[in-house]
Amino acid sequence: MYIANIRRKSTNGGTDGNEGTCIKGDDASLSNVSSDLKDQCYKHYIHTGRPRITHIKYGEKDLIIADEYINLADKHKPITNVSVYFNVKHDGGDEIKKPLLLKLKIKNNGNNPWYENTGDSKTWRRISGTRVNPFYKGSIPTQALKEKLNKVACKLHNLHFLDIYKTKDYECPCGTAKVKVTEDKTGGGIPGYIKYEYSYTSNKNSVRYKNLNLKWKNNGENKYDETFPLVRKDTPNLTVYYCKEDEKRKKKPLLMQVSLGRNFGGIPIPLGNDGDPYNSTWTVIEDIDYLLTPPDELRDKLQELKHKLFRPVIINITEEGKYTNPYCKSDGCKQQITYPVRTGLLYVRD
Repeated sequence: MYIANIRRKSTNGGTDGNEGTCIKGDDASLSNVSSDLKDQCYKHYIHTGRPRITHIKYGEKDLIIADEYINLADKHKPITNVSVYFNVKHDGGDEIKKPLLLKLKIKNNGNNPWYENTGDSKTWRRISGTRVNPFYKGSIPTQALKEKLNKVACKLHNLHFLDIYKTKDYECPCGTAKVKVTEDKTGGGIPGYIKYEYSYTSNKNSVRYKNLNLKWKNNGENKYDETFPLVRKDTPNLTVYYCKEDEKRKKKPLLMQVSLGRNFGGIPIPLGNDGDPYNSTWTVIEDIDYLLTPPDELRDKLQELKHKLFRPVIINITEEGKYTNPYCKSDGCKQQITYPVRTGLLYVRD
């Protein structure tokens, strides 16, 4: 009995239940699909059965066909190899968490059925019109294959998101979710800060900083909401502030202004960075006006967040002896400054 476990990338070691190793007695190989995929890299992992593959599994579960609810391997006999397509960027571990497409090769009939993952990696839907392999011209992948991989990857890996780390226009792999970024180096009239406004052509599943989804909560609450969707009708844009000194590295976004849906009537809600190392947790700011925040008030809040996250020391060379460090309201930064100040600290002139 030959088993193709599409979750595994390697036949070296490991067992799945009582069925033995991943593909006992089979050959398996990895190869690149294409390098021209807009920062996306796809590979396919080929399982070859000798003489044939009798079971196709994801982990311990046999794959089934959507709507028909029958075993996929029983539908097509005899299967000589199975190609599993996946996204390397988002599935780079030892196992394939989200296989995207399957291509089957049936012995002696030239039939190459294709299937796409419906979401749970165990239920697969037949791609219509693929009896004669429309995704390759000879050994060269076609544009149709690239578009299909991008579309399924966007769905399964939730790639319709907004990334506040990016400060240039970008789009998702399938090209349907574009984000326009407008930079304002004046900080919207607040010197010392840079403001980025994000507008988008479709709804977003989440807001991210690099590869990490952001979470938010209301002030005074303990539990964070791990859903951060942006509905374009209610939230046509999102604004992020960085301090000027952080322009190149973008290490610490300070404040976001975003509408959180119909319950707030589309009002832009300010959220402040809570200061975790990965910038993933944010809290609604309640002590500034949602509708109309004067520049001075917003500047004070940005200054407060800057000191909370970067913990700088403000030097006032006109003072002698000890003086209060302005805007410092957290325990992490110095409340009292003594002049002259030791070297080696981060000094910021007010």
